[in-house]
Amino acid sequence: MLADNALTTTDKIRLSIDATEKEMLINAASDIIETYCNREFAKDTGIVELKEGTESEYLPLKKYPILNVTSITYDDGVEEITSYTVLQEEGVIYRPEGWNFEKYDLEVTYDGGYVLPKDDGSPNPRTLPQGIEHAAIMLASHLHHQQDADFRVQRKSNADMSESYFENAEAKLPGTVRALLSPYRVIPI
Repeated sequence: MLADNALTTTDKIRLSIDATEKEMLINAASDIIETYCNREFAKDTGIVELKEGTESEYLPLKKYPILNVTSITYDDGVEEITSYTVLQEEGVIYRPEGWNFEKYDLEVTYDGGYVLPKDDGSPNPRTLPQGIEHAAIMLASHLHHQQDADFRVQRKSNADMSESYFENAEAKLPGTVRALLSPYRVIPI
């Protein structure tokens, strides 16, 4: 069964394996991609995010593109903020005077994310960018072909000390997959 965050469908995987194995590869590839990009892609509605006030004019949200902002409140929902501009694709809400509400947490209720290929249909056609789906297809195939490969261990040693560790997992992603995902990756601050 495909996971809720599956970034492609079994008919797009051109491997001579059964549907169950394809689903497992898609689910694993989707998890790896979301971890690499530091974000979730599937559309959600009624998301509630608590944000600390900031002097910045921009209030970033976790799930984007932002499809709809239902409300932005503070003071435990007593006060509502109504003057702002939603920058949908960037995943931020802009307010020229900033979000300086030091005593309060802001509560943002919104809908965000992409309609995934598995959820494609009327009245909600898929909106996931083709590059993300293509990266999932390539990574699922790569995982299938690499399943018998051992993890490479790096070793460093000198006269007094020796250490072993797994190679950087990010470096194990195929370069084409990393290139396809780079526009959608969030680098934590």
